[in-house]
Amino acid sequence: MLNPPNPNPRPPTPGRILRRAVVLAATTLCLTLILTACCGSCPEGDGDHKARHLDPESVSTAPEERADGSVILSKPGSGSHLLTSDAKYLYWASGFRESAQVLRVPKKGGKTRSVAELSDNVTAILPDKDEVYISTWGGIISAPRAGGAPRTITDGVRNVYAMTMDAKYLYYCASPGIHRIKKTGGTPKKLVDTERCLVANLGVHDGQLYWIDNNTKAIARLPVAGGKGEVFASDIFPSSGKPILFQDGYAYFYRDISTAFLRKKLDGGEVEQIVKPRGFFTGFAVDDRYLYYGTGWANIGSNVEHRVGRRVYKSQGHKEGAGGVVRVPLAGGEPVVLSDLAGQVRGIAVDKKNVYWLDEDLGIIVKQPRRK
Repeated sequence: MLNPPNPNPRPPTPGRILRRAVVLAATTLCLTLILTACCGSCPEGDGDHKARHLDPESVSTAPEERADGSVILSKPGSGSHLLTSDAKYLYWASGFRESAQVLRVPKKGGKTRSVAELSDNVTAILPDKDEVYISTWGGIISAPRAGGAPRTITDGVRNVYAMTMDAKYLYYCASPGIHRIKKTGGTPKKLVDTERCLVANLGVHDGQLYWIDNNTKAIARLPVAGGKGEVFASDIFPSSGKPILFQDGYAYFYRDISTAFLRKKLDGGEVEQIVKPRGFFTGFAVDDRYLYYGTGWANIGSNVEHRVGRRVYKSQGHKEGAGGVVRVPLAGGEPVVLSDLAGQVRGIAVDKKNVYWLDEDLGIIVKQPRRK
């Protein structure tokens, strides 16, 4: 049984009040010290573990040759994607959202540099003569190739999912529609009206804008000067990240269902199959003779172990012999492995001398002579 309340409670004495005040102050001090000790090691920010951009100095490396003759140019770690190039540099995106940035390294080797530090996911990197144009979920910017403050190209445009360019304009997809804007900025012009932006990628060539449409599973094209659009190739079943490339009168692209690399003449004809890869990851490239692409570890070598840091990769070959970084003749033929030391290839670039790739799994940028 509960005791009834005291009808005549004693008034608190000065001593009791003092003791209670001392206990309360001591408790408050202890809690403050505990919270300071727990949170003192947190990065500076707004109460969160704030993401930080990569320090280019920490990923720079002297050119490092590997057993297969390929050379490591940079070690940006995991989370890298979207490799592209110009005559002198390789560019790629590193990190996501608040830690996103664009980096570059000289093709001949040297220090890795930051081109731009961003706060949204990068969707395209287009280097030009003096500027590097970058599309993100937050819009489009340009950054001086030699370094300097970025400049905003689009104002108020969000969620740019794909971008390409010609000598004068940037073409981009942002819901709803495909638009173009001068490289110097200005007012965008809508070229294609879409309910939603379901474009996997864009390409522009010889006065025609091409887009890979996720909704219709086709590649369409439209004269950039104005005119009627048309379907260029049907039943492509595309996915984001797979480019459309142009070489010697052909368009080259990738089909995700019943996976295959395909090509079609720009002036008409049937779609031709080049090769059916296995374990293909994002990115491929073409030159005047070959198509280059990457496959996963499961398709590489012949029962070979690769030790990288704490990871051990075991690879098993298959009868087609295609694995690692691979090339195949543009007209079709037997794939040839250029490197069996690749992990997940997230981007490939090629020039007259070398093929370059971004290995997201091993976190490295690599080059190798293309005529092995």
